[in-house]
Amino acid sequence: MNLIGNIDLSNETDFQSVYASQLYGTFFMIYAKFKSKQKTKYELENIELKLLNYKGLINLGLKRAKFIPEIDDEGNTNGGNIIVEVQALESNTHIQSVNNVKGNKCNINDILKVDRRVAKLTPSGHIKNNVIDEEFIYREGFERDQNDPDNIQKMKTRFVKMSPAPYGDYDTGDSIGSGAAGFICPRSENIITR
Repeated sequence: MNLIGNIDLSNETDFQSVYASQLYGTFFMIYAKFKSKQKTKYELENIELKLLNYKGLINLGLKRAKFIPEIDDEGNTNGGNIIVEVQALESNTHIQSVNNVKGNKCNINDILKVDRRVAKLTPSGHIKNNVIDEEFIYREGFERDQNDPDNIQKMKTRFVKMSPAPYGDYDTGDSIGSGAAGFICPRSENIITR
């Protein structure tokens, strides 16, 4: 069984849903508006993205996005991947133009994937604005000071790292890769219907 969405590249006025997930306890969706020229194939000119937070305490936003074409053995582009990076407490929920889109071609029945990545709240550390980065670490009790184990004042919060090294085009050390908590719902597939 395939779970797949539909994209109409001839519709240049509406934002179409391309991805839905939950991070930091917040349900959100990403929508895309496509601009293309139709010749024998659709030639993409632009993809505009919007993220809507629906339910949850932590707002998510868009950091960056990039299009990577799917290229067959003969060098033809057939759909592709939109790699989109989201981050908690990020106020930007709109990307006017996804990088690397212009000139890529798509046919009807090609698959357009959205590959979601998660950026850490801070480059180093686990807390921003009193929010714990629960997609990368979790808090578990306290650690005692090894030199003074009975001194309660010297106890510190224990954080346990949850994610392995990041991967992919946004492998800058600040996004999450496969096998980690934020990777359960990383990708959606959408078929181009017209």
